[in-house]
Amino acid sequence: MLALAAELPRYNFVAKAELFRVPVFGRGAKAVGTIPIQRENRKAAFAAYEEAAGRIRNGDSVVVFPEGTRGTSYALRPFKKGPFVLAIASQAPIVPTIVHGTIEVLPRGSFWAHPGTVHVHFLEPVPTTGYDYDHRHELMAVVWARMADALRDHYGVQSPGDPVEPFSVYGSR
Repeated sequence: MLALAAELPRYNFVAKAELFRVPVFGRGAKAVGTIPIQRENRKAAFAAYEEAAGRIRNGDSVVVFPEGTRGTSYALRPFKKGPFVLAIASQAPIVPTIVHGTIEVLPRGSFWAHPGTVHVHFLEPVPTTGYDYDHRHELMAVVWARMADALRDHYGVQSPGDPVEPFSVYGSR
């Protein structure tokens, strides 16, 4: 999130509500307009995405992390459905983005940063025109494949598995 904020200073972020309880970070996230999402509460999660959609309709750009959390490797994990429902509802194009180097700089579970380089790659936008709620999985697969291909081509990272999580807070497939 911090690497992207440095590259995208005028964007809004959607972040898991638990991050707002982290001292200093939580206050900062709230101050810059980050939208908290309560992933365990479906109704509240959709309300957060509705707020994000309103910001998009007002001309803002919103960054959403489709995997929902950080991992311990760079391989892509299945995506959550909510970010794609948001993109389809707002008819906003999706700009797939890969971030590499963060595991070495700030490993998951650590509060101590280490010197290193973080690379941010903005990939070709994926239009949402022509997609509807019933075809969100197809859109997810396109974005996942584009990101998996970039990770493989730039860093040799293989992302095995299914781009769509079978069950999540946003409902089942």
